[in-house]
Amino acid sequence: MVHELSHAGMALLFGHKINRLVLLTNPFQPDKENRLGYVAHSWQPKNKYQQLGNFFIGLAPIIGITLLTGITTQLLWPQVFHVQTVGWRIFSQAPWWHLAVWLVIVINLNLAMNLSRADWLNVWHGILYYSLLLLFIGLVMGLFISDPWLIVETAGYWLGLVWMIDMGISILMLILAKILD
Repeated sequence: MVHELSHAGMALLFGHKINRLVLLTNPFQPDKENRLGYVAHSWQPKNKYQQLGNFFIGLAPIIGITLLTGITTQLLWPQVFHVQTVGWRIFSQAPWWHLAVWLVIVINLNLAMNLSRADWLNVWHGILYYSLLLLFIGLVMGLFISDPWLIVETAGYWLGLVWMIDMGISILMLILAKILD
């Protein structure tokens, strides 16, 4: 459901019309798409903003799940974000039940992070405009920010840690799936 709500939220943000939102379907019913849920949306092909939105709509589950992982970690295990907390002390400073609840939530979130072919197709529809936006932002930041570490020290550190948590959990689930297969 988080996967589909991420798509829908991003579609609304970029002015797309949501034609149909299905959060959960029966995966055992015959469906030519074999999908658990979907968001059917439409946009104006000549609208550059909406075309850029396709990139973000396609990647929305990764963005939404990363954000929820960060918020969950901030609420249940904030010690992870303290630079001075290193080693095994990071585990001893949080109640065990916080860690257990955190692990269940993060694993469940990461199970929904996979992107379908339709998601990747959306990404490709908007990648040109995303690249141009990134170039523009990079040029503007290069002109006005004299210390690039300012970005890392603010949002970059938090996002980097959350991304490492997501990737670590995903790799562990992949290894576990290969072992059990």
